[in-house]
Amino acid sequence: MRACLISSRRVFILSSTTPCRPQSLFPNLRYASTATATKPRPQNRAAPATGEEGEQNLAEMQKTLILMQDHPGFDPWAQPLAAMDVTLPYKLFPKSPKTSSGQLIKAYPSSMSSRWTTFTQNFTNSIKNALAMAHIAGYNSFPDYDLNPYPPPSFIQRTKNFFSYPYRLFLASSTNPTAWVSGIRKHALESYARGQIAVAKKDREELAQWTAEEYKGDLERVLKKNASGGVGGGNTYIWNLHREVSPCKVLSIRAVEGHFGKNPPTIGNRLVIQALVKFETEESLEMYSPSGKPLHAPSTSSSPPPLFTSSLTLSPSSSPFPSSTKPNSSSNSKSNKRTPAPRSPLTTYLLLEKRMFMNSNWVVRERVWAKPGAEVKA
Repeated sequence: MRACLISSRRVFILSSTTPCRPQSLFPNLRYASTATATKPRPQNRAAPATGEEGEQNLAEMQKTLILMQDHPGFDPWAQPLAAMDVTLPYKLFPKSPKTSSGQLIKAYPSSMSSRWTTFTQNFTNSIKNALAMAHIAGYNSFPDYDLNPYPPPSFIQRTKNFFSYPYRLFLASSTNPTAWVSGIRKHALESYARGQIAVAKKDREELAQWTAEEYKGDLERVLKKNASGGVGGGNTYIWNLHREVSPCKVLSIRAVEGHFGKNPPTIGNRLVIQALVKFETEESLEMYSPSGKPLHAPSTSSSPPPLFTSSLTLSPSSSPFPSSTKPNSSSNSKSNKRTPAPRSPLTTYLLLEKRMFMNSNWVVRERVWAKPGAEVKA
């Protein structure tokens, strides 16, 4: 199986042979980038539109007005947004990392000027995290967490909540189950897992429910290469997320008003929330040929049932194929039984988004990569 992922930055080739690692099916690109949106430089004055441009703008406005008349619930402002200025926080004194071949990479930051730049970026990110937390709290928009419960708590509890409010604004990276961001972390893990399951099942409709923007495009290109007509298209894939090595953590969070309609949204509120989340997991990928022969190296150790899996059954001794699609083969029964694959630790940084005025899931919209030689502060 050979998969080609084309992004807006570079072209990456993913290939797999027997045995293969989990990264052979899903994008595991290796380049440095950030999800920081580039702000346009301010201009002294706007350039006057030409006659042709003015006619085009007028035509677009007329189309928008007609669409609003035909669909009263349509909001022209509720359009896709660019990635906000989320950023990865880095350690000021990282250890020099090594490549897979054992060569040392120059650590970042390595000079006083770069350390000062990193410190200011980390400090700015923490302040923006607190401002976003305050914005979300103002709308009482934390998932699965009600800041105004009914019936109201006791006077003592309300007093504690009042004095702890400023402190909790700076707990965006908390992994405490009672933290404000606990619901965001739970939805983030589910969205990440559902996207991987959709790729393993080759389900485009499910993929569209849990991914968006650049990340969706990357996975769709993998699906296209793994289509029934492509190389390895007849193979069956079973993806498993066995456990979290450490709880997923929000490293950077932003919130802005993305709904500017005249009337307030019928559900939720006007906010758009984006969160950069770190995942440390153990995963495995099983690959089977159309005849049921495993194409991956077998695992040498047993493991408990995974947290998420694309398999129709959790039994390792069962067939990886549904009963309706089980291959007709004269081979022995061992070829139609699952062979657990070895688990691999993975660290991933994903940017997730939720439009609070839409009845939709938290979606993964981009994968973010650390700078070469840098060590993420988490």
